[in-house]
Amino acid sequence: MVDFTLNHEGEVRRDLVVHGYRLDDVGTEQGLCWSDFVAFVLHAQEGSAIFRALFAESDHPEDYEWSNTNMLLAAVVDGINALLWQNGGGSKATFPDPVPRPGHRPQKAFAADAVEIEDINARLGIVDLL
Repeated sequence: MVDFTLNHEGEVRRDLVVHGYRLDDVGTEQGLCWSDFVAFVLHAQEGSAIFRALFAESDHPEDYEWSNTNMLLAAVVDGINALLWQNGGGSKATFPDPVPRPGHRPQKAFAADAVEIEDINARLGIVDLL
């Protein structure tokens, strides 16, 4: 928690000020107790500077923009596209791709060379009985 606060002091200060606190007030009687401060940072509100900073350290920092509202809007767009696909285009129309969502990255195609059955049997320890 200390490392995060030191590395993102500006974001922490900004969000504390929005809620009527200062970083200097953390751990004092008139400010936030330490456990409240930890909860404030770990459970930062969507769209807050701390929330963006937490996502900036993740594998996909662009995902912070995907709030519940944005996820629902993507579901609505997917539903409308499916309805349009059902009602038009004939039998040659391809089903529309869904709106890409965070956490659902496209899978890379698996590629491998063909292996002879004898090689598989040898690797598995299967002895040819014939």
